[in-house]
Amino acid sequence: MSRFACLGPACEDHCCHSWQVHVDQAHHARIRRELRRAPQVLQRFESGCTLLPAPVRKKRTFARLQMLPSGLCPMLDEDRLCALQRTGGEVLLPDICAVFPRFQTRVRTRIEVTGVLSCPEVTRLCLLHPDATDIIDIGPEMLRRPEQIEGLDPKIPAELLSFTEAVRSRMHALLGLEDFPLESRMYFVLELVNQLRPLALDSPVVPQILTCLGEVDLLLDLHKHFRDQCRRMSVNLDAVAAALTLIAGKLPQARFTQLATSILRSYLPASALSETDEVQVPIAQLVPEYLRRREVVLGAFADRVNLYFQNYLRHLWMREWYPQLAGLDGYVRSQVLRLALLRFLLLGHPEAERAAGDAEGGQQRLDQLAVQLVYTLSRAVDSASDVMEGFHKTVVERIPDLNAAIRQLMV
Repeated sequence: MSRFACLGPACEDHCCHSWQVHVDQAHHARIRRELRRAPQVLQRFESGCTLLPAPVRKKRTFARLQMLPSGLCPMLDEDRLCALQRTGGEVLLPDICAVFPRFQTRVRTRIEVTGVLSCPEVTRLCLLHPDATDIIDIGPEMLRRPEQIEGLDPKIPAELLSFTEAVRSRMHALLGLEDFPLESRMYFVLELVNQLRPLALDSPVVPQILTCLGEVDLLLDLHKHFRDQCRRMSVNLDAVAAALTLIAGKLPQARFTQLATSILRSYLPASALSETDEVQVPIAQLVPEYLRRREVVLGAFADRVNLYFQNYLRHLWMREWYPQLAGLDGYVRSQVLRLALLRFLLLGHPEAERAAGDAEGGQQRLDQLAVQLVYTLSRAVDSASDVMEGFHKTVVERIPDLNAAIRQLMV
């Protein structure tokens, strides 16, 4: 995020469509006051912004910009720039617009800044650079609207907060062990969760376990055990299929859904595609062809693919505080399913296979595919509470134990 700058009209997408955009009370008043000198812009704002009903109206969510029938924000100019910012500068933007795509959280006496992967440029910066998810110190110049930064849920007990900080620090370190394949690193994470599950938060054994999971000899033994387990199992795409069905059912028009559908259709012969627009792909039958495509892509780009998903997973640990989500066990299994879903779509993408045969521009083509998949998934599901609820239900049903999680790491 220290490298982030909005690309404006040069971005392949923009943040001013499809979402609910709330206007805080202070900026609602300021916008109406400042725009008196720009009556045409003021008219657009007043016709496109409505106050929330009194029972739910708050200072932070005072009014809401009503998206146009096209899905675009009413304040977006023809050149894809914000009329509010063009007229009065960044100070005129509502808080949510000024902060996005940053995610700022107060933790004890510090403020943490991460990015939101529903922004293509943030996703690009996150996935494609070896040091992208390193933790660095920042100055106040990195913050947006610091007076509005909120802390974690105050109901989180102090002992749980300390436990969480220690655990995520170890998880972040484990996922950065580049001497091991990424699947093995995720297995280390799963093993750590299994060992921590029965313990009390203040158990004296917890620090010992966290320390031991950094010792090379133990990690080598776990890596060997994971490989042995994989030899006795076969790839299973049931959880991936359930996740794709869920997203397609809830968000049929989302770009991610359309992209995933096009990848699934690529497995079918041309004769099948010409018969109907509504194609039901039996995903369980795709395993042999998927494994063939995966071998081709990883044969050319294994290290690059590891980089994408190493950074993606390390980002998740710093972006989200799992006590506010599904708990440690559910959170890690949710990561496993996200990883399997994205790997299946990227490594099975027909364009990825073609990129593997392109000695000059192949890596750039694969980079573009990875960024597109991750940011469209994030854009589609991260703010859709019903989809996330269904996603966690899928995790519980389809990844109930360690063996099921290992099968997802094999995708």
